[in-house]
Amino acid sequence: MENWNRILPETMPHPNQRVLVSDGETTAIAQYCIDHDSVVWLFDNPSLKDITLTWWQELPDEPPKVQTVSNELL
Repeated sequence: MENWNRILPETMPHPNQRVLVSDGETTAIAQYCIDHDSVVWLFDNPSLKDITLTWWQELPDEPPKVQTVSNELL
């Protein structure tokens, strides 16, 4: 689990920072927020709002590289 941080009070990302989050099976992008002293995760995909998060990691500075598959291989 290189680069992953356990979600604990002492290892939380900076507030309002978008990060990768995971429950160990599903990985998503979410923003960590503090709302009236409670933790709130705002997901890019709202349908994932009910997963129980246990891990997070910073997003890379560069966007991901898109890999294409040749039609010949399909």
